[in-house]
Amino acid sequence: MDIIEEFGISKTVYSLCFPETKQVLESLWSKSEGLHGMYSETWTKKQDNYHLTFAEAFKEWSKPNLTVNWDDFPFFYPTNGASEAIREQLAYLSTKENKRIFVFEGEYEGYEAVASALNMVVVKINREKYTEYSKEFEQGGSFFISQPSSIDGNVWSEFNSFMSHLSVYDNVAVYIDTVYVGCIDKEYSIYLDFEIIKGVFFSLSKAFGVYYHRIGGVFLKEANPLLYGNMWFKNVFSMRYGEELMKQFNVYYFPKKYNEQKLKAIKYLESTMNVKIINSDALLLTTIVKESFEHEQFLTRNKDSKEIRVCITPTLEKIINKDVNHE
Repeated sequence: MDIIEEFGISKTVYSLCFPETKQVLESLWSKSEGLHGMYSETWTKKQDNYHLTFAEAFKEWSKPNLTVNWDDFPFFYPTNGASEAIREQLAYLSTKENKRIFVFEGEYEGYEAVASALNMVVVKINREKYTEYSKEFEQGGSFFISQPSSIDGNVWSEFNSFMSHLSVYDNVAVYIDTVYVGCIDKEYSIYLDFEIIKGVFFSLSKAFGVYYHRIGGVFLKEANPLLYGNMWFKNVFSMRYGEELMKQFNVYYFPKKYNEQKLKAIKYLESTMNVKIINSDALLLTTIVKESFEHEQFLTRNKDSKEIRVCITPTLEKIINKDVNHE
């Protein structure tokens, strides 16, 4: 069954290309004379520091949502979205003596997929019962976690308590994936100044719908030699594009502007699918009550959950483009 074709939802999260981001792209290319200068005179090494202004732009843009002393993360690497950063950090960790990583059940699948390919040990944790895993945590390892959460598209309210819980273990490091920052319309703040947090990944793919421009990066407390070459091997136009997007649109702009269309999408899907949908914080995501959907086997990511997280980009984009009768 083609779930996307049949219902206008998907298990995979697809970015939504907003009209505003298209306009910014066209505007940048219309000023191509200045852009071409970014690629010239490479022997002067002027391109080496381009990523530093990009990093500062992200810090400023994300400030309403991320509470962090960036001085504690002295190593910044621009990457092709967050996926390259996650892959290379896992690859680096796989060279260490402790090759264990922890992930929550229902989390972003990439953590487990990459770690398994690297022959690392993947330990899955039930998020609702994390206090019951003391034996596993005592063995140490690296915890990869998304916040806002990929599990259900919500800002996880127990995040601080969980960080405090992990902090009592001597050999646990935490890496935070913030790719849904910029997708939430409500005010919230993620506290990242816990000592055990060793890295922060980010991407603009979901916030701005620029997946194929691969705009992201990682802030680390310890250098990753596998990413050192990114000082040179980077897409300077994508970073310039990302800077302009973050300059023109604040972290709440898109989820606030298109919240009405999201609510219309939910209403449309509940009607056409005859299911009960629970709204999620993230613009592109919702959850379906599992017992109300007969085809849940095509979408379930966590068999023990009572809800199914789904991406509504196929329907939402049509509504934004006025291709669906949603009245």
